[in-house]
Amino acid sequence: MRSVALLLVLLSAIALAACGGGERLTLEQYSDWCTGGIASAASLIDPERVTWGELEELASQSAEELRAVNPPRELSEFHRASLKTLDFVAEVAVEQDRDELANPLAFGLEAIAIATQLRRSVDALSPEVRASLGEAGCV
Repeated sequence: MRSVALLLVLLSAIALAACGGGERLTLEQYSDWCTGGIASAASLIDPERVTWGELEELASQSAEELRAVNPPRELSEFHRASLKTLDFVAEVAVEQDRDELANPLAFGLEAIAIATQLRRSVDALSPEVRASLGEAGCV
């Protein structure tokens, strides 16, 4: 059960990860964007149904789209940790058999360290920012 929860955290981070150019988003714009990203990834979060190939495609497509997002300054560290998580998920997924169901155990112990960094970046957000992202379903 704990492994499934870890996979869900890592997959959810795909929808949150980005760091990039373009105009800096406001917190409200970022929350709106984040809500749409999580909704689009939700169909692939079921660990009993997602294959490594689907996960790798999701990570790759998300990375391409999300790297252009320029988060508000107060989300810079959170954004960096999210991007690191996305890169990690993509790296693990591409090393697996594309047709096999994604097994959370394949993420190994490094996943704990990466998830901890992401959790710390969320914890470091101000209560107002965290509440805004929470209401949007981003964290």
